[in-house]
Amino acid sequence: MAAQKTAGRHVTVSEHKGMGTFINVADTSARRAGGGAVCPSPVTIQFSGIQFDCGCAKFTPFGASFIVEDEGNVNSFVTTTYLGIHAFPACGDCLDGDGNRLFWLPPTISHDFEPHLFINHWPTDDCSGDPDDVHFEEIVFPYLMLLSGIYYLFAFIESTQTLVFYATASSLAGPFNNILSCNPDYVTFSDPAVMCANNGSPKDFNVIAHGGIATVVV
Repeated sequence: MAAQKTAGRHVTVSEHKGMGTFINVADTSARRAGGGAVCPSPVTIQFSGIQFDCGCAKFTPFGASFIVEDEGNVNSFVTTTYLGIHAFPACGDCLDGDGNRLFWLPPTISHDFEPHLFINHWPTDDCSGDPDDVHFEEIVFPYLMLLSGIYYLFAFIESTQTLVFYATASSLAGPFNNILSCNPDYVTFSDPAVMCANNGSPKDFNVIAHGGIATVVV
């Protein structure tokens, strides 16, 4: 996956009718010259202004669907993330004492430590009829990565493979502005940050939120 660092790397976002938001990052899978640096840990992340008004979303491959009923504390909770997971080979600029490449992730799976929201769940794929589960709590996981000098911050609901926030910035000071738009169908994201978090493979997400910003504090 290593590639020669070149000038003019940038992030572009394209909208395709019926297919949703595509995030394109040019040549950011390369390691930086010098082999990385020790990154601050922990850092805190707070989201604000994310809108969960995208309506019914598919919950494939199970033939089910869901709607965000209550945004919970996603737009108010301050979450702490730590350097603590080994990145896919040649991904990530942050190094631990052993020279392993790392990125920031939540410390535990618990609503006491992570933002969470509530969904209503249907056994149908179009939110028709009566929901079979109401006010079901879902944790929103924030991931933060430094890849070739660019910070990637994204947040998703793991069980429904749902992306709610995605932003890039050239420093931890930001700005981190959500660049997603609603898409209730599953879309393949194959940019470097998602592939690093998924052990080098693209990943399918639907998008049920838009707007908002995130603040990262060391």
